[in-house]
Amino acid sequence: MKSLLLTLLLLSCASNHGFGQTNSPPSRLIDTAAARIASPIITRLDSAWNTGDGVRFAAEFTNDSDVINVSGTHLHGRADIASQLQSIFSTVFKGSVHRSRTLEMARYLADSLIIVLSSSVIDVPTGPLAPQARSRQTFIVVNNGRIWQIQHWHNTPIRSR
Repeated sequence: MKSLLLTLLLLSCASNHGFGQTNSPPSRLIDTAAARIASPIITRLDSAWNTGDGVRFAAEFTNDSDVINVSGTHLHGRADIASQLQSIFSTVFKGSVHRSRTLEMARYLADSLIIVLSSSVIDVPTGPLAPQARSRQTFIVVNNGRIWQIQHWHNTPIRSR
């Protein structure tokens, strides 16, 4: 049942935002209180990315979180996420930095559940993704009673037309 609900939410987000577009969202899609929770998480993710720190990046996720990366690989759990991120920081994304990120949507689904949609541009100095990689991410952020963390993250490349 949870996976069906998550699938419907993700499909709704994709269809409402014109997949592949990067224009600014209508302000009605951003709940200020939800954005105040999501923004620092995103800032910490970008900071960890920019320093190539897979462990720090994965610290923003719950122990039992799930990630679908840009190649469609399913990662499960913080250790798997940290390992995979450290691997790409040493190879295809070595030396890369987030140039910009746009918060496109942040809203509560329940008291302890926020859905977030963002898009990002990453400068990549070398390799097959140089000079830039663009993607859109959907986050499900949960509160365990004391902190907010990412439970699910789906990252999708934005292709040029």
